[in-house]
Amino acid sequence: MAHEEKEISQPFFITYTALDGEANYADFITVPEDHYAIAPRADIDPWQEAEKAKHAAKGSFACVLMPCSKVDAAGTRNGRGGGWYDQFLSVVPQEWMRVCFCFADQFTSETLKREAWDQPVDRIGVVDRSTNKVTWHETHARGSNFDFIGL
Repeated sequence: MAHEEKEISQPFFITYTALDGEANYADFITVPEDHYAIAPRADIDPWQEAEKAKHAAKGSFACVLMPCSKVDAAGTRNGRGGGWYDQFLSVVPQEWMRVCFCFADQFTSETLKREAWDQPVDRIGVVDRSTNKVTWHETHARGSNFDFIGL
């Protein structure tokens, strides 16, 4: 029996709309038109949104792009304080890659307090405000290696 190599395809993207003070993923990644965009509204139920995102992904490997106000090198992410993304990530497939974007002054090598409900991220796009260049940081926070995805 011949060894079959698994073909790695582009992930399905789940995206955010950058708000004031947030780094915009769209400045660094081109996502296909068929991505799933999460509207920037606090009244959206994260569990219902997760179901819609899972349906849109149709069982494909997905990459969730999200903003943050602070993130540490270990992948502990702070947002706007409501825990929306933590709730969302708690019910989407664990195989989905979690990527956040931040500005360099929002990234720290000091450990942030991780609460029991906090959902760590796998990769961080750290943006230099003066050059608008992104540097990628791999956290390996969940014991997975997503290096094969070329973002």
